[in-house]
Amino acid sequence: MKIYFCDGCNESIPLTDIQAGQVTTVKGKLFCRNCIPPGGPAAAGPVTPATRRGAGPITVTLLLALLAYTVWRDLPARLGGPGDREASEELSAGSERDAAGQLSADLAALRQAGDELDRKLTFQRGDVDSLRAMAADLQRGLDSLRESLDGLQRGQAETGQLIEQLNLQENRTHALEARIDTLADMLASQQQLLAVRASQAEAPGPEARAAAPAVDPTLQAELDSIRRQLLDPDAGQRFGAVDRIAKGRYKQLVGALLPVLSDEDPFVRSLAMQVLGDFGAVEAVPPLLDVLEDPSPIIRKAAAETLVRLTGYDAGFDPRGSEGERKKAVKKWRDWVGGAR
Repeated sequence: MKIYFCDGCNESIPLTDIQAGQVTTVKGKLFCRNCIPPGGPAAAGPVTPATRRGAGPITVTLLLALLAYTVWRDLPARLGGPGDREASEELSAGSERDAAGQLSADLAALRQAGDELDRKLTFQRGDVDSLRAMAADLQRGLDSLRESLDGLQRGQAETGQLIEQLNLQENRTHALEARIDTLADMLASQQQLLAVRASQAEAPGPEARAAAPAVDPTLQAELDSIRRQLLDPDAGQRFGAVDRIAKGRYKQLVGALLPVLSDEDPFVRSLAMQVLGDFGAVEAVPPLLDVLEDPSPIIRKAAAETLVRLTGYDAGFDPRGSEGERKKAVKKWRDWVGGAR
């Protein structure tokens, strides 16, 4: 079934209106009952009695002719003849052309929108690629920064180890210098003492020389071995040498024990002070007074106890007291030692 559209409002026309003759065709165009153009056959409106009374013969003739034309025009539509079919076909063809034109316009607009969307997508793809490249560069930068930080941490660790080694070497150097200075002072004192004794003593006679005891080669080798062990770089070896002196009661090595009072190892120093106290080595008093200024309160306590054992005098030294109190006690002890001499 064909559908007819009004060329005025482009609305569909019910078939009942076409069959009732309520449509008008003007110059090949179909108009519904609401869109009859001005001047059309229906524009004259119904003929009223007043119109008939006022109309002349010519007017009446024209009205009759118009009425006849209208009936003749609408007759094919009422009868469904060839005219109706042609009008319907023409109307359908026009509607199809309009629909095709509208469809073409819609397709063109759709293509244009698709092209615009494709351009936007292209730009967005470029932005996404740029962001990905930036992210990759940032990741590489972060990786490089991590590597640099790792290298810096390794360098700091190595630097810390080097500093510790340098401090250890410096402490050992200071300890060796102190031991050398102490040994030099002891040698100078012994030389002076020997010189005084030599000047005061008489030369021994042949009998005295003959009575002098011979030195045991085995004992001398043992003493020399202990002296070398006291100079060993390893603290365990030096501790073992002091222990050998204590067990062997080698009082001949008291002079070799005095430099040990400044040893860098606190255990070696503590054992040396104990051995000197056991031997009653009063010559250890001056270096023990220096040990009272040691940073370790344990070492200061051992030195004070050894001094009391050797001198029999207690200056009231508190190894855990303040620095000022300790200095006063040390001065008191030095004064007493100086007066005792």
